[in-house]
Amino acid sequence: MKKKTSCLFLLMLIACVSQSHTALSQEAASNSSQLDTRTMTVTPRAEPEYALALRLETPYMAQQAGNGAPLYHLAISLLTEIMGRDSAIEDRLSQWQDKPVDALPLDVVQTTLTEFDRVFHYLELGSRKEHCHWDYPVREEGYRCALPNLAGYRTMSRALWLKARVEISQGTLSQAVDSLRIALALGRNLGQGSWAVENIVGVYLVSHAFDEIERLMQHPDAPNLYWALTALPRPLVDQRQSMQADLDSLAMELPQLRTSEQRILSNQEVIQLWDRVIEVFEEAEDYPDPWLLRTHITLAAMEAYPKARKYLQRQGMSPDAIEALPVLYVVLKHQYHQWQVLHDSIVKWYHVPYWQAQKGLNEAYVHMRETRRRRNSFDVVGKAFQGPFHIVERVHFVNTRLQRKIAILRCIEALRIYAGEHGTLPKSLQDITHVPVPRDPMFGRAFVYERIGEQAIIESPTTHSPLDDERKGIRYVITLAGSSTR
Repeated sequence: MKKKTSCLFLLMLIACVSQSHTALSQEAASNSSQLDTRTMTVTPRAEPEYALALRLETPYMAQQAGNGAPLYHLAISLLTEIMGRDSAIEDRLSQWQDKPVDALPLDVVQTTLTEFDRVFHYLELGSRKEHCHWDYPVREEGYRCALPNLAGYRTMSRALWLKARVEISQGTLSQAVDSLRIALALGRNLGQGSWAVENIVGVYLVSHAFDEIERLMQHPDAPNLYWALTALPRPLVDQRQSMQADLDSLAMELPQLRTSEQRILSNQEVIQLWDRVIEVFEEAEDYPDPWLLRTHITLAAMEAYPKARKYLQRQGMSPDAIEALPVLYVVLKHQYHQWQVLHDSIVKWYHVPYWQAQKGLNEAYVHMRETRRRRNSFDVVGKAFQGPFHIVERVHFVNTRLQRKIAILRCIEALRIYAGEHGTLPKSLQDITHVPVPRDPMFGRAFVYERIGEQAIIESPTTHSPLDDERKGIRYVITLAGSSTR
């Protein structure tokens, strides 16, 4: 479990890598440490005559029946063969990930992309399937279930982003849109897998595909993508399944928990169940002496027994009926009850927008920390029961950050529509009436907007999470092509 948690944390850090900073004024410079700042130069462009002529997802009538997962598995197999022939290919793609085309060795890039022709073919076929079911035996195997080749999907995505970047530079914009559609489908399908770590990686891949969409929007001939962005599913990456799988994973590993309401467990069975908890969560490494560990757990259970009795009495059981139950079974029922209450007090906030969830999540996490503080220091089972809950806020934030990115790009395309009509940028977002201007999903209100001379600033401020993390805000500085800046 610790290994898996470390992997998730690392991926979160990767997904939070900051972008370059650009100051527009002295006041902006003073806040630059709290904001990721991006600059874009765009050409005014009205929406196309057919508003949905361009799609960033496969239209329903262009989809094919079947499951895309086997095709993605084939692509991974082909990738393994490529890396077997050229072990440095992954490093090259990593080095090229954020470089503009004019800083790339194009001859080497083209040769590398040719290696991926068959991979791209199967990724394209996978993107057209009407669904993607990975069918991992998560419910049956719990934490023992193998994860997909996340590094492989990242490598294939980097190749797709690079392909789109080259196509944008060459002016073959329709081909670039196709490449980006395939990249978005790959990240989205992976992100809707069975574990939160898959969701985090999927969102990371999708978010980087939108970096290439930013490049596309800045091409002088770029069509307006307002409605193509607006037509995308919301949320783009659905994390409900992965959230449930991660948070219910303890019950998956301990089927006795799911049947404990129907069958009374003996003291020995409860001890065996607790041993399994310790094995799964690797708490045993803190207690090298098994006998000492068992003693500590037993002492913690004895300390918890009076509260467990009171809990069962509140549930309507008579003192005599409780007395007839095995002591450790009484403690286990109370532990499981506490886990379920805490589970629902946190997870329920996922089902409302992030800006509405923050206060409730903060209170739930404070309660969780207080519960941990009051627990006996040897109650390794209680700690394990609470272990996965921190992912709720993090997954919610990462997905909301992706929604914010899409919303800002929609705002920029709305600016391009306005500029196409009026020849200049609006003084206020309220001046844009031709299309709806999206709100900031991080705060549930309009984006901060200001026009300074011939430039416009769209900003979403810094946030503070219930876990006491500071998450940088984002600022886009928009200039119209051909205008002079002050």
